[in-house]
Amino acid sequence: MKGEGTKTVTTPFSHNRFFAFVVFVLLAWPTGAETSQDPVDLLSWVESASPDEYFQRDSVAGKYKFYQIFGYSGEIPAVGGISFSKCYSGIVELVPIKGTSDDLRSERHAKLNQMAGEFAAAYNRKMKQFIDSKGLSKCKSNVDWETAFNKLTEFVWGPDRRQGLVGLDVSSSDIPHLNIDIKDRDRAGDVPKTTCSLLAKYGITEQVEVTLNEWLPPPGYHTKPIGTFKCAKGEPIKQAAAITEEDAIRLAQEFIAVNGYTDLPRSKDKSRLSFELLDNFSGNLDQALASRQDTLERKAYGIVRERKSKSGWTIVFRYRNGNPENGRAVTMDLDGSNIRIEHKDFILSKVDKKLQ
Repeated sequence: MKGEGTKTVTTPFSHNRFFAFVVFVLLAWPTGAETSQDPVDLLSWVESASPDEYFQRDSVAGKYKFYQIFGYSGEIPAVGGISFSKCYSGIVELVPIKGTSDDLRSERHAKLNQMAGEFAAAYNRKMKQFIDSKGLSKCKSNVDWETAFNKLTEFVWGPDRRQGLVGLDVSSSDIPHLNIDIKDRDRAGDVPKTTCSLLAKYGITEQVEVTLNEWLPPPGYHTKPIGTFKCAKGEPIKQAAAITEEDAIRLAQEFIAVNGYTDLPRSKDKSRLSFELLDNFSGNLDQALASRQDTLERKAYGIVRERKSKSGWTIVFRYRNGNPENGRAVTMDLDGSNIRIEHKDFILSKVDKKLQ
């Protein structure tokens, strides 16, 4: 695997982005109005709460829920945030225990906080087992995303816990996506086999996409793409090597020329043309092709070293006559495949690097 170019953690294409080192999980968080109340009052109910009785009541009523506690971050005891997002989101209600916190205001608050965590763990464990036994989970019973992610993180971190970082997105598509950044490029050869083996060990045999980057020295946080691969049934599926930034720009400029977005004549061979989604609903493809003619400049304006929050390339072109703040984006995979022009406008100020 090889690649060129660097990237920074930015928001280049939309406001919704997978931050490279935070697992994206939709967790409820108490509002300011809730946290302004006395946490002891909010938590007093846990002293007499029986996890068994609460579970029996809810399971009989068909109310599937997990309790969530708060400290440095949100936690779903006995389940985990990754497993919830991947296996139970949309099936199980997430109920925050108000008053839990890492900002403990008294000994009584600390005691109640601990009791809340123990209650949540006991209740969630029973509810998880019940839901799994009913076949309601979106994951197989032997799948353990939480442990797999933690073991992979330990491997990437290295002995001193500073050699790399791992991020996992299980929410934005049907295929989970791992992002692995390593400081020592020489470790790259070991990453695919180890990653796929760990996933399979904990029951994850579905296809998982992985982007591997080199973590560059400071200042700032910058990475350089090494390559991509996929895991399936414990084995890495080799992907084509990443193309260079120059090749990505060249492919994008050829793409808009062939497809008639510039002042150059488009290809007469319609088999070479790429049609946008709305073109197919226009009722007249020739008219749709004519409407795009001479709308974009021939030369790319800028580049983003990712494809809509995942590995790939985004090459941005300015309009010849139009909104001076927006343009169009041609995106492709890291190896230059699956090239297309995105329907939505791209905000020019969001490019990683200006080319002109």
